[in-house]
Amino acid sequence: MAIIGKIRNRAGLIIGTIGVSMVAFIAGDLITNNRSFLFGNKNEIAVVAGQSITPQEFNSRVELMVNNYKLNQNKDNVDPQVNDQLREQAWNEIVKEIVYGKENEQLGVKVSDDELYDMITGKNPHPQIRQAFTDPKTGSFDPQTVVNFLKNLDQQGDTMKTRWMSFETEIRKERYETKLKNLAKLGVFPTTADAKRFFNNSSNAASIKYVVSEFRTMPDSNIKVTEDDLKAYYNAHQYEFKQNENTRKIEYVSFDVNPSEDDQKAAANWANKTKDDFQASTIPDSLFVNRNSDTKYNDEGTIFKKGVLQGDLDTIMFHEKEGYIYGPYMENGFFKLAKLSKVYNVPDSVKARHILVKIKQGENPDSVVMRVDSIRKSIKAKKVKFDDLAKQMSEDPGSGSKGGDLGWFKEGAMVKPFNDSCFFGKKGDMPIVVSQFGVHLIEVMDQSKTSKRVKVVFVDRKIEPTTKTFNAVLAKANDFISKTPNGDQFSATAKTLGLSVRPVDNLKEVDKTLPGLESARELVVWAYRSKKGEMSKIYAVGNRYVIGHLLEIKDKGFATLDAVKQRVEMMAKREKKAEALTQKMAAAGTSVDDIGSKMSINVDTASSVTFMGSSIPGKGFEPELIGKIFTMKAGETSKPMKGNAGVYVVKVESFTNPPAPANFNEMKARLAQQFQQKSESGFFEALKDLANILDNRGKFF
Repeated sequence: MAIIGKIRNRAGLIIGTIGVSMVAFIAGDLITNNRSFLFGNKNEIAVVAGQSITPQEFNSRVELMVNNYKLNQNKDNVDPQVNDQLREQAWNEIVKEIVYGKENEQLGVKVSDDELYDMITGKNPHPQIRQAFTDPKTGSFDPQTVVNFLKNLDQQGDTMKTRWMSFETEIRKERYETKLKNLAKLGVFPTTADAKRFFNNSSNAASIKYVVSEFRTMPDSNIKVTEDDLKAYYNAHQYEFKQNENTRKIEYVSFDVNPSEDDQKAAANWANKTKDDFQASTIPDSLFVNRNSDTKYNDEGTIFKKGVLQGDLDTIMFHEKEGYIYGPYMENGFFKLAKLSKVYNVPDSVKARHILVKIKQGENPDSVVMRVDSIRKSIKAKKVKFDDLAKQMSEDPGSGSKGGDLGWFKEGAMVKPFNDSCFFGKKGDMPIVVSQFGVHLIEVMDQSKTSKRVKVVFVDRKIEPTTKTFNAVLAKANDFISKTPNGDQFSATAKTLGLSVRPVDNLKEVDKTLPGLESARELVVWAYRSKKGEMSKIYAVGNRYVIGHLLEIKDKGFATLDAVKQRVEMMAKREKKAEALTQKMAAAGTSVDDIGSKMSINVDTASSVTFMGSSIPGKGFEPELIGKIFTMKAGETSKPMKGNAGVYVVKVESFTNPPAPANFNEMKARLAQQFQQKSESGFFEALKDLANILDNRGKFF
């Protein structure tokens, strides 16, 4: 079982497919192998490449992800933001399994048993195998260690065998994925013609003289476009308005609910009364805190050195006597009381030794404590020596050989229960403590000079708005609704009432938060169940009320003209500007200098303009214009040409064409690497497009 312990300790934070399986192998969370997504259940959250995914399947995978995260992070809970990330990762993994699985099946890609065995026991094993079975003392990996583990696998029981088989299944899947990517990657290669073209496009340079009449010099208000103009531009550029998933565009106003003066007075009155009760209390401070405070008692972080507590509190607590209560005072939205619970004189450093007895899997910790207690009694009765026992039985390899001696150490160097027993005990104490490492029998051998510490416990009450305050703000939200007969009046009413309107674009159906809003799931659901122009009801989101207005419905595929009308109008106006400026420049002359002089615009120059550079220095990205320049001849002056910044007239002064290399092998190798990188990065996205994914998660969660 030592190997399993190594794997458990070295698995790390891995949330990917292989990581999930490895943690499953360790912790007992199994991935179902060869599970079919075809349940024939109408209650499906998605369809990927014709395969149905049910809520149960998705939730099972999410639960696995969450448990894996908790295990690796040593946490009992997962915060909402991380949980959402894990849900998205679970979704991506399910999609990947189906998409890659379909391709492997169609292409007949195989991973043989011999290949799998080599991945586990060969000279170049899977990274997870190498990590788990590497000797931590020597840092070396011996494949025979894995072979020995596999030979004894049947003796570990059915559960361990199942976990291992699950891990094998996952690394086989990974190899399938790698083979499929390699097929795509190695199927893309550059020709000599590609290399020559790349050389010319990146090396050949043009020196130009030009004028540009920029679009920004012509106000939009001077340009009129008709519905026919908009339709014409939209039809000619429809490809620009394609989107890969459903989104919504909304705007919202919010009414923040903040504590009133009455709310603050109520919290202050509570604090004053509680101070009297605290002063008269005879129960332990920890119990009083848990009964009365919004922030519950936590023994960690209650003992302070001089200079750690904030402001006047530090000075006061180091001069008052035990039992003194400071406050009430305000801090970070709370009324607080601080009680000097106890004063300690704590050594700066301690010398100690210990005997560590680990708690084996399935062993009762209490029985280990009792066994260690019997050892302590034997030492105190002088039947055995501490250092002799430490050498014989301590499971701490670092100190055991030294008779358990840990030497001198500062406060905080050891885990908390060990630390506290040494620093808050006395020289000669022999306490027994339990930590994550096992059961320790400690002997405090010596202590240095002491310094003062104070134990301070806090009772607090958050200053929160009462129901009366909430109702007052709700009345303001209702007033907004009453003054807004329809969505068209949304912004105008907000402006009249002095409210800020927050726009939110590209809102996805699975989103749970919005910019400026947490836990806004209800508002997202409303946006996907409403019609364009509708206003929402009032939603309570944390300590605020929110009202939404649905501006646009943008469904997957080509957006309608109505959905992108504002953008189309802007671009159609630019086309009109280009027409007007082209006519104006053509009338001004045929040379760059004449046009510049007659239109009072600067004549500029640019050297080393390359086809691949796709930009004009100082003017920005102009790929279409650059393409036209490289169809011209040296000495030629163009007619007016539309660019991104405006309309240009360009004279090509000269071209510089460096000599081509003797062969293009090196350039072909560079291009091959670029082609393969692009192929690998875009391969999965291309397969997803072909899978016709129908994602309805937003309707379920």
